[in-house]
Amino acid sequence: MTIKTQTITTTLEDLAKQWKCAKAKEAKANAARIAIEEQIAALTGVKTEGSETHEAGAYKVTVTGKLTYSANWLKLDEILPTIPLALQPVKVTRALDATGLKFLKLNEPDLYQRLAEGFSAKPAKTSIEVKDAA
Repeated sequence: MTIKTQTITTTLEDLAKQWKCAKAKEAKANAARIAIEEQIAALTGVKTEGSETHEAGAYKVTVTGKLTYSANWLKLDEILPTIPLALQPVKVTRALDATGLKFLKLNEPDLYQRLAEGFSAKPAKTSIEVKDAA
């Protein structure tokens, strides 16, 4: 038995073309999915907040409605002192300042070393963008 071996050389241009094609298919599939979701929501109705599960033959379809809240902090800062602290619907979150960490790493390495015990860094997903050269 003879097995024929063929060497395929893939260039960056080939990969860029494949990427653009895949991205276009992904966008088309995403648009189709969203259109179907809109039809499902129209058929089942949507609660303002909360979920509802519907039997659909071999499937269970759960439709969830959500509200997005945003704050007018100038107005809330006037109102919040009149609300008991335990009942104030406000969270204070802490987050690392990546820009500040990078600055310290370059300009204050001793401080950065001291801080390094308190955080970790790992590679994020690599971002790829392909544009037409013309």
